[in-house]
Amino acid sequence: MNKAMLWLCCLLISFPSYLVYSQEQPLRLAVASNFKTTLATLVDDFKRQHTYSITVSSASTGVLYQQIIKGAPFDLFFAADQLRPQQLLEQGIASSSELYAYGRVAFYSAKTDPSYAHQLTTLPSKCRIAIANPAYAPYGIAAKEVIADQQALSHCQQIKGSNIAQAFQFTRLQTVDLGIVAYSHILEQHIPAAQFQLLDERYQVAQAVAVLNRQQQSDAALVFMRYLATPNAQLIISQAGYQGVSQ
Repeated sequence: MNKAMLWLCCLLISFPSYLVYSQEQPLRLAVASNFKTTLATLVDDFKRQHTYSITVSSASTGVLYQQIIKGAPFDLFFAADQLRPQQLLEQGIASSSELYAYGRVAFYSAKTDPSYAHQLTTLPSKCRIAIANPAYAPYGIAAKEVIADQQALSHCQQIKGSNIAQAFQFTRLQTVDLGIVAYSHILEQHIPAAQFQLLDERYQVAQAVAVLNRQQQSDAALVFMRYLATPNAQLIISQAGYQGVSQ
């Protein structure tokens, strides 16, 4: 067998295995902590229609952003803001970015006598309020805006969670008097109405998803993006306490 024929045989043997490897790459999703449970529901619904393998990693938007710019192998990045996806786009790390939901924030207090969530003026003089760290979490930035607008909160000590899920846990465990949390967590944990107050839409958080550039990217990324625009996906997002982009 001459060298040309040997090279051709090697190519024919290796080429199909490369195709199989590419097709078997899992769809890797990175998601901000506020949207983790909702994304899990979306993934379950998506997998009823498709056979792709999917993995999900969750942290604050800022932490995930740092992982991505350092080379973390994600396909889609569900941020809790528009800024980081746009920055990834500008850096050439992402190929596209679009809104997928608007998140809402709420006052929440597990201490109900009195209900601090509804009566801010009854907060103790040395009150403690849980928020997500605004350095990493967009919901923390929204919380800072709320505090700036509420004179009754100006004297409270701010206890910062690494993400909005941790701020919720601080509040639920009564480590603090009040928390500014994601409305999605309120609904997810079936918090009674006496313990929370949904805040005005002017504090809502615009959340974008970035399609990331990868050498061997699963084609499921674009399929999943198309799925997000379907009525069923938008219904799941809405029922989880978000305003969908089609609303």
